[in-house]
Amino acid sequence: MSLDLKYNLFRLAPHELSHSAFWGWVIQCVDSEANDLDEPRRLAQALLNRMQMRDLPAPILVETERLIPGGSGRVDILVSGAQGALVAIETKVSASPDKSQLERYQRAYPNAAVRLLTTSFDREILRAMPEPHLALDDLAELAAAIRPAHPLVKAYHEWLQDQVGRRDDAKARAEGSDPRRIIEALATPEGVWFFTRRVLTALGNPAGKVYLDTSLGGWPWAQFWFADETEQRDALFYRIDGGERPGLSVKQYQGDPQPDIQAKRARLQILQAAWDAAVGEAGVPLKDEKMRTPRGKSEWAIAYYYLKDNDPLSILGALRRIHMRFIDRIRASGWHVLDQTSSKG
Repeated sequence: MSLDLKYNLFRLAPHELSHSAFWGWVIQCVDSEANDLDEPRRLAQALLNRMQMRDLPAPILVETERLIPGGSGRVDILVSGAQGALVAIETKVSASPDKSQLERYQRAYPNAAVRLLTTSFDREILRAMPEPHLALDDLAELAAAIRPAHPLVKAYHEWLQDQVGRRDDAKARAEGSDPRRIIEALATPEGVWFFTRRVLTALGNPAGKVYLDTSLGGWPWAQFWFADETEQRDALFYRIDGGERPGLSVKQYQGDPQPDIQAKRARLQILQAAWDAAVGEAGVPLKDEKMRTPRGKSEWAIAYYYLKDNDPLSILGALRRIHMRFIDRIRASGWHVLDQTSSKG
């Protein structure tokens, strides 16, 4: 972190609401003729152009955290005019975007354009998202193009530049061959994302769903769900945890254990036996933390590998062999695995 960024407002405002407030303020400046708002007004016009939006008819009203009609959540930024909602915008700072969230906005505001602004990671994470959308590099380019001098716009541009630098540094660490630097990268959401990409590549990029977020304690995590929850079977997923205890785990999840907690416990034993057998067949010595005592009722660990006790590169090298043998076994026990490949080819 540079000395200048130490005093940057946005370094101290890491949550989505703060960034929604900034972009909401920028867009609101569109209908102002004040000279001192010329710079945010020009930034808003550039943003709207990149979002493929026509000129917004003045006057407009910008709101943040607006309750969606029907009470199904809140929209991060809502821009309204005389005829109603014009634009609904979802912002993301360090979490993965959710396509279903944008679809919910569109249902709530059928006549409005729905857009996504994100400073999370890179464009790869937006691959499944509807266009147009703007990622970290896009926003940094927009801000740089107006040569910012307004204190707020300049501070935000400097924060974006720092985020690009942090992202690129985390990418280099997470994609490198030094286990120590890989673990260092996992202290950041960006590092968790790039290591998650390595995990998916190691698995052969199977079908599944990826989620990234930050815990209430501030530590980043990612999940890759590869088996669906059914009435009699748990969902299954890999989890990458950053922070103080960086690790890779495989877990079962069923929100309301069916038909009861004893049945879920019995399924856990089946899953642990299948996993242990798959690891044994792969012939790779891994130190399992043996976090085998279930906590709560929904999410239980099948195995957990603390990355300071296990070489991340060794895990990545063995993961596909372990995974394929594991899913062969659990399919035979009734689990619905999203990917249809098997260890038998």
